[in-house]
Amino acid sequence: MIHVRLTLEGERDVRSASIDELEQALEALAEPRGPTFIMLTDDTGGSMRALGSAGRYTAEYSEVFDHHLRVWRAAALDTSDDTPATLGFFQSCPQGIHPPRSCPCVVRASEILRLGDVEMILTTYHAHRSMHLGYAWRVTQGKALSRCKPHPSAVLV
Repeated sequence: MIHVRLTLEGERDVRSASIDELEQALEALAEPRGPTFIMLTDDTGGSMRALGSAGRYTAEYSEVFDHHLRVWRAAALDTSDDTPATLGFFQSCPQGIHPPRSCPCVVRASEILRLGDVEMILTTYHAHRSMHLGYAWRVTQGKALSRCKPHPSAVLV
């Protein structure tokens, strides 16, 4: 059995996180003064994270294989808007440059997701350790195999 560790900004990591603990973390993400990122990491080094604030989020899947890292970002299937857009995150800027919750993360407009999308993506990862195929996934780091198709471990929910 592969366990998943829950990392929530400003909190201690939870080893072998339950679905209830994930749901509580997602509720906290929606709070105006709550965390601005959540990450689930499995025993293989793969992870799924969501970041953002004020109802604007993005989700990223990282996979590690053969000593390589590949990072995918989710986008809504009903839009292909490649316009750059910025999300704010980090309760406290690590570099001391930006105001709270304002460190910029530049994504495509189609990659800005609602909390409900983030919930589906993270709960799918928690259950299956894979990407939710109800979203378009774009490689943002590393090389894509066979024209940006998700890794074979991805499942459709």
